[in-house]
Amino acid sequence: MVQVSHRPIKEFVVTKFTQYPSPGELGRRAIVESGPMSPAHLRWLNGIIYKLTYPAASVISDTFVKEFLDGRVWVQVEYANLPNFTPTIHSEGENVIVPVLDFSGDEDEAVLIGWLKGQKQP
Repeated sequence: MVQVSHRPIKEFVVTKFTQYPSPGELGRRAIVESGPMSPAHLRWLNGIIYKLTYPAASVISDTFVKEFLDGRVWVQVEYANLPNFTPTIHSEGENVIVPVLDFSGDEDEAVLIGWLKGQKQP
C-alpha cells in the first residue's frame, strides 16, 4: 500500500541575500541564469519579488542531504521591492517578459520573506 508522509521545512539557512534596485534588474538576472531545464521566472510574496537558488549538486554532501531530510533548507535569495503583484515583468536589458508566480499562499516562504524584509542591506 502507498503511504504519504509530510516533512515540513523547519528552517531556511540563508547563505546570501542580494537586493536589486528594480524588478527589471532582477528579471534580467533571471533571464541570464536561465536554461532549458530551468526557464526564467520569479516569485512574488508580500511586496517582494524574488528568486531562490539552492546549492548545486556538486556541493551537495551527505551532510546537506541529512539536513534537508531534517527540514533545513539552504538558499540564496535575490530580490527587489514590488509592492503589488503583477503576473509579468519586463527585463529591459534583454527585452524579455519574465513570468511572476504569486506565492502568497506559501506560509513557509512568507516567514522567509518576513525575515528578509527585516534585514539591513549594506
